[in-house]
Amino acid sequence: SGDNKVYALNAANGALLWTYTTGSSVSSSPTVVNDVFYFAHNGLGPLRRWVPGAATFSDVAAPTAGYHSGTKYKPRFVCAHINRLLLANNATAVITTGQYDFIWSVTGTPEDFSNFGSGHTTLIDTPDAISGLSVVSNRVVIYKTETIVTATPTGDALSPYFFERPFQGMKENVGNLAAFS
Repeated sequence: SGDNKVYALNAANGALLWTYTTGSSVSSSPTVVNDVFYFAHNGLGPLRRWVPGAATFSDVAAPTAGYHSGTKYKPRFVCAHINRLLLANNATAVITTGQYDFIWSVTGTPEDFSNFGSGHTTLIDTPDAISGLSVVSNRVVIYKTETIVTATPTGDALSPYFFERPFQGMKENVGNLAAFS
């Protein structure tokens, strides 16, 4: 939220369960994978998690190998898809490419960004930054300021997503239909 807090509500009745002060705004919806709650700090801090029974939130560890190994990710957007953790618009990356980053974890091991099945792509086919991330049906929707990119599961562990721009050819601003989701 804009008040530097994350709120957990009871899904059945909407009652407030708890709040957590983040220290910075949270523009992305939080997500849950394997009963672990994750949220992004709008690119200002590391990816955070809360494990049931823990006293407080903690940082997700830095990848031990591969893309940005040894550096904690600082995504603006996070969501879950097919038991994977997905990150977008990574402030850890070099400033010229981080706003185009889309990163995925190993299936079933949402904090493993180092081993076989994890990966990343830099969506630089259009010069607009990633402005949101969601899942619709079985596809990941990556909103950019001027377009939308979809990531469809391939079933291949090495290359788990096929990326396409379904609205290619539209003149402008299609990505702003759901910016900051």
